[in-house]
Amino acid sequence: MKITGQHIELEIEPAWQEIHGGKLSNIPAHDIEAAFLGVFDGIVPESTRFLDGETIGELFDRVLPAVAALREDTSWDIVLLVLHGGVNRAILSHALTAGGRTFFGHLAQATGCINALDVRAAPRTGYYAR
Repeated sequence: MKITGQHIELEIEPAWQEIHGGKLSNIPAHDIEAAFLGVFDGIVPESTRFLDGETIGELFDRVLPAVAALREDTSWDIVLLVLHGGVNRAILSHALTAGGRTFFGHLAQATGCINALDVRAAPRTGYYAR
């Protein structure tokens, strides 16, 4: 980057891709709204599927180990993650429940929003929202 004089490589973490939907053609027309919006409404059970694809539990199983690995990596001081709303909600829900797996689908995640989490060096078990 020219502003800071630092060369920072972008890294792509497949585990942080957005929640995976299934095929819309497999969902009856009268069920599409619920299949899309159901994961973004209140406290969502882990068995709930997004557009007949990935479940919330599968999202947690994919996202949370990558979060744990990042938190264990001591080579960084500040990190920027550019993610989609479903993954943001999984990480924020995990932080709000002190490491739990309750998914708060109703957390507002507008396009281009910024979420800041402060993870302390010792112990690396807590999250602090700013």
